[in-house]
Amino acid sequence: MAEGFTSDPTLLPSYLRKLLPTNPSAVKRAHSDQLKFKWTTTWRKSKRGRKMHQTNSSTPSNKFLKAISATSITHSTASLISQLRLTHIPLNSYLKQFKRADNARYPACRADEETIEHFLLFCLNYAHERWALACQVKKKKKPLNIETLLGDPNLVIPLGNFINATHQFTSHGEQTTSLTQQSTPHHVQDTPHPE
Repeated sequence: MAEGFTSDPTLLPSYLRKLLPTNPSAVKRAHSDQLKFKWTTTWRKSKRGRKMHQTNSSTPSNKFLKAISATSITHSTASLISQLRLTHIPLNSYLKQFKRADNARYPACRADEETIEHFLLFCLNYAHERWALACQVKKKKKPLNIETLLGDPNLVIPLGNFINATHQFTSHGEQTTSLTQQSTPHHVQDTPHPE
């Protein structure tokens, strides 16, 4: 018995004197884990990563990626939700930085600045659409704020429905359908209208 020490190699049979072969799966997994850790660290230190980390401290999270990759959400809607989370969305406050808009004002309601917060929380033009979204947030007993809307993977479908209902990012003539009509009909349709 070795009692915590390795055996003398000369006492071992010849087939045990060789180095054990490495497991390719274990090597690939270790490399993948190392890359993921490095990428996550780099991402969280980046400007957008820090901003997104304020919204959701688990970013980048597998749960959120799974939520926007679900078959019940369209590719374009998943892309818009990701753009909102990254603050990289075609709203005038962002477009003005690149001289793609003359000013940051919001032409629909004449707000001083067309921001993500204004679009999701305050624009009076979308009060009706926001009401349905607010009902879904209230069911989850969460506050209606940017952190909840962009950080909770369970609100991806209601947020997608809100974005589609506003037609804010719809090209002329493009059709959108409610995500809940495509998948589970119990989300927005069952909410009663306000009196």
